[in-house]
Amino acid sequence: MATIFTTGEPQTITAMLAARDQRVAYQQQLTTTNPRATIAAIKLNIPGPIKNNAALRRLFLAGVQRFEAELSTYTVAADWNHPAGNERFLILTTDFATSKRLAVA
Repeated sequence: MATIFTTGEPQTITAMLAARDQRVAYQQQLTTTNPRATIAAIKLNIPGPIKNNAALRRLFLAGVQRFEAELSTYTVAADWNHPAGNERFLILTTDFATSKRLAVA
């Protein structure tokens, strides 16, 4: 595990802020086009400048797969694999409170 952060493209704060702005804009778009749905944005909070590499992608996908296995229905709106990190956006038919409980678990 100590070597998980030795490969990958180091990210600057500017790149991370741009990724956040992109995420917020996309979430707003999804909310506008799916007003009755719950939108789930899944990502990892990774310390340090390395935010993505093969090992982090596998970790991310394992967590996503575990969460998705708990859902009855969902639509994958987008799956981003970029240097600032992995993100997946889901459109859920499950109500917000249930979705939150599943995500926390």
